Amino acid sequence: MRAVAAALALAAMLSPLRADAAGASPAASLQRAELTPESACASIRKALDGLARAERDQAFALSLAAKGGSSTLVETRLSALLDRSNQLRSTLRLARQSRVARDPRVEQCITTGFGALAEAESLTTDVEKMLYEPNVPRARPGSPLTSGARPAVPAPQP
Repeated sequence: MRAVAAALALAAMLSPLRADAAGASPAASLQRAELTPESACASIRKALDGLARAERDQAFALSLAAKGGSSTLVETRLSALLDRSNQLRSTLRLARQSRVARDPRVEQCITTGFGALAEAESLTTDVEKMLYEPNVPRARPGSPLTSGARPAVPAPQP
């Protein structure tokens, strides 16, 4: 079981290396390309895909750490998540400053990108608090993570 967890952790650590070797950043491709609404949205989607992969890797690292694993993997995944957030931010900035920014399709892609960026920033803030602030309660190994919220109260029936 530990061998499987170690193999998965190694694969998660190496995934950004494969993604970086696969091609240039979305912002770089946006700068080089003849800008059309399709290419702007494609660059934003590429950046969103990278961010989604980084978020999944971060969730996996947090899951391993909650089961008694090391926080080193969480820090590594946080670094990758911050990098992907910065790539998305650069791509959105370039798309917003382009001549096709007023196209309704591009506006929708930009809006979607900024929504995902806001969620990613919230996630990174939460992970940083967990890692670096001493007063944040941490889950004990083997204990389930709970939100502390009370069960929902049923709505009154008319």
